[in-house]
Amino acid sequence: MKAGRISSPPDGDDMPSAFGLIGNPALQEHWFSRFLAFVIDVIIVGLLYLLLAIPTNLIAWPFWLSSALVGSIWFLYSIGLETIFGGTVGKKVFALRVVAIDRNLDFGHALVRNLSKILWPVLLFDLLIGAGMQGDPRQRLFDRIAGTTVTRM
Repeated sequence: MKAGRISSPPDGDDMPSAFGLIGNPALQEHWFSRFLAFVIDVIIVGLLYLLLAIPTNLIAWPFWLSSALVGSIWFLYSIGLETIFGGTVGKKVFALRVVAIDRNLDFGHALVRNLSKILWPVLLFDLLIGAGMQGDPRQRLFDRIAGTTVTRM
């Protein structure tokens, strides 16, 4: 898949939402790659959590508190790797890169685009609302707010 096949026009007003392009093979490949990258990152974050949880008995914490800790680890993991390398391990495996639309990706961009990862239900809304909006169909809601998108390297 070439990123240019699904890129948005400059103002984004002429492009349908991701839902409107659901049959587009390039967009399907893009989101499938992102899903697989997500799975890899969830496994890595889960392992990081276990490295912290087992020796410190965090596993005995209430579920909501453990979930918040996992979300915080994922948030910090994503911000750090996206700021330094332009993507997480999962994104790198699938040759995906987070880019800022207006300039180089920096800590502020990575911070804003990853806010939804702290609480998992918010991430689902981030994805669905972003997919329903007109403009670049590769963007989640928080990507739009941060001025970022995910492209093929």
